[in-house]
Amino acid sequence: MLIPMGTVFLINASSMSAYMIITICSFGMMVTSTMFSVQMLSFVQGQTPAHLIGKVISWVLALAMCSQPVGQAMYGALFERFKMTPHIILFGAAFISILIALAAGKVFRTMGAANGKQGTEQFIA
Repeated sequence: MLIPMGTVFLINASSMSAYMIITICSFGMMVTSTMFSVQMLSFVQGQTPAHLIGKVISWVLALAMCSQPVGQAMYGALFERFKMTPHIILFGAAFISILIALAAGKVFRTMGAANGKQGTEQFIA
């Protein structure tokens, strides 16, 4: 979803089309984020011993909530610094997101193999 947003700035699209693309992509990112959060919480709940579930989930949620303002501040500083070329920030964020997804995939495959399941089957079951 970041790549179309960066492309809008790169090709100097009209204001209305840029607005629509950015709105649709932002909506898509929020939908994906919500789906990921639900899956992540169910995974954490399934992997955590019963007597620690409340503590672990509250720690994970607190960490996620506290990291959001840091990310927003970082985006703000980067957009201020690169205000003439905002596509660089969006393409950079997309690249970093892809790297994180690839690294996370390796971790989840390893965890699935340790539990006797392949890939994401453990999340669906």
